[in-house]
Amino acid sequence: MDILLNELSLNGQFANIEEFEADLIKNMLPILQGIRESSLCLMKKQNFYSYKVTPNDDLNTILTIRQRDSIRSLKGRLVNTLLKEPFWDGDQKHSNKDSYLYNDESINNTSLAEACERDKLTLSFDHKAFYDQFIKIKKNSEEITLNNITDKNSLLSFLFESKQIDIDNFIKNKFSGTNINFSKLKKNFGFNIVEHSNEIQIFLNCFEKFSKMEWTNILRDKGFNYKEFQNKKKFKEIPYKIDKFRITRKYRCFGYRKQDTFYAILFETDHKLSDKG
Repeated sequence: MDILLNELSLNGQFANIEEFEADLIKNMLPILQGIRESSLCLMKKQNFYSYKVTPNDDLNTILTIRQRDSIRSLKGRLVNTLLKEPFWDGDQKHSNKDSYLYNDESINNTSLAEACERDKLTLSFDHKAFYDQFIKIKKNSEEITLNNITDKNSLLSFLFESKQIDIDNFIKNKFSGTNINFSKLKKNFGFNIVEHSNEIQIFLNCFEKFSKMEWTNILRDKGFNYKEFQNKKKFKEIPYKIDKFRITRKYRCFGYRKQDTFYAILFETDHKLSDKG
């Protein structure tokens, strides 16, 4: 499956190199790592290197000429990915006999037009014109919707929805680096016990809320009802105090808190464990 790097999302919008570096570390590097681990093929326009990053510097200048320590550590990981093959314009699929418009402006001979004739998937840098997850392109009189990747979470959502990763990998990666961690979740007590697919979204909404809250607020949130689990026998192999919180009236999440991170161990659906502690 082809994902096309949107060169129009680089037009000198970064005020300086440091701002661009910060965006690379926060957004682009995690996305590129996810692409490498997936079946996606990142394609670029051959002259992508010439697009402006800052008002004065193009991408090629920043990635291949400057010798600042901070950019040198990123350079090796980015040059081969962003500046070299595969290029889509060696095998262009869209025809210039057709009209392609975005925001009423012609985008013929761009990755946005080409994505319309491939897998309708694009990757954009941080740019005010390309914040939306879905980009509407007008081809002649037809409207085409492109799925636009802008950060790690939008990539993970696409990979999950297109069944390229399972729910366990999705949730483990989505919440990595937050205050809730799923790397310790037991395989037989994870999402395989969830009966209906629509309930998965309920779980995700709960964990999204949890991940955005301070611990002082989590501990007093009546919905979570976060508390210590008193029965130690079930978890005797774990050298930490076991806690639990409410996902819904039906489901509970068990785990332990280490510093400011909650490590989920298992989900429960029947209260048989909860009722014992």
